[in-house]
Amino acid sequence: MQATLKRLHSPDVWDLEHFQPPVCDNFGFLLQLMVGSSDTAGEDSFDFVVCTPDWLKHRYQLADIVTGRHYLSMFEYDYLRLINFLEKYIAACSGNTWEDIALKLSRLAHWEYEDFKPGPLKTEPTVE
Repeated sequence: MQATLKRLHSPDVWDLEHFQPPVCDNFGFLLQLMVGSSDTAGEDSFDFVVCTPDWLKHRYQLADIVTGRHYLSMFEYDYLRLINFLEKYIAACSGNTWEDIALKLSRLAHWEYEDFKPGPLKTEPTVE
């Protein structure tokens, strides 16, 4: 099974392709990748923050520790470079099941089902 990028979405940036940050080396925004298996129409959301090192520096205190998980740092915004990176990363994620693939993708971005634990199945009452 192979992963493929279906589409991108950002609640912070209206037009990702033409986005021009107000300060070219100090920006951060949420990016949602919609990724699915190449042989199905379904997709799951994988979210991370695209930011610059200066954005991190201004957002956090010197005493803070930032793990970097679910953050992708760029020194300047370049849509094509970002897309190329993401497509290569996603193309390298394959597995026997969708969960195998999603776990690999979740190393980069937060998978919407990352900590999901299904509850007990509810049954409808029977009518006699």
